[in-house]
Amino acid sequence: METDFYSLVNGLLDERGITKLDLAKRTGISKGLVYAVLGPAQEREPSADFCVRVAAALKVSPSELLKRAGFTVYPDAYELDALTAEALRILSQLTDDERGVVVRMLRGLASTDQR
Repeated sequence: METDFYSLVNGLLDERGITKLDLAKRTGISKGLVYAVLGPAQEREPSADFCVRVAAALKVSPSELLKRAGFTVYPDAYELDALTAEALRILSQLTDDERGVVVRMLRGLASTDQR
């Protein structure tokens, strides 16, 4: 049965006997952010970087956590290295217009058409 990100991660923490404070230490994410995302009030939505770090700490598929958190993913697209995860974290903090600029810059860098 499908479950949301909050229920899935909290269930995995309970199964493994890991506290939210332990998770913060294992992921390098501040305890405040861990509690804001996974606490009962669910004050913040998880970022892609948060999902990837938590997946690594819990030894589960990043794709599964990203999907449960509402990110559109493709098979194996989020078996990320640290730099890619950091880029996603930064992108998630930009406005739509700023992300558009970054995407245009990346397209230019990736272009094989060197005019």
